[in-house]
Amino acid sequence: MLRIEELAQATIASWCTSGLAECVTELGLHLHELRGDRIAFSQEIERARAIYAQPSDNDIEIDDEPFVAPASGGVWVAAWLWVPKDAAAQGGDAHG
Repeated sequence: MLRIEELAQATIASWCTSGLAECVTELGLHLHELRGDRIAFSQEIERARAIYAQPSDNDIEIDDEPFVAPASGGVWVAAWLWVPKDAAAQGGDAHG
């Protein structure tokens, strides 16, 4: 489960308890961190669009504000991959 989902669920679970303020604060800090990563890696996000999404014939899409995960030597950029129903059912390659 994504950290943001964990934090959101903890916030909802504590809605009627004394821990709500702490959960909301932690959620806010994590959201701020996610936004900071997107800003810090904005050039890499644009490179991912240019290298993968634009030439893909709309089979790969990257959100305006995608999740990113810094890694050694680069950054992971979240993308949407199109999988046609027939290719998914057959377990085959969508391109051939």
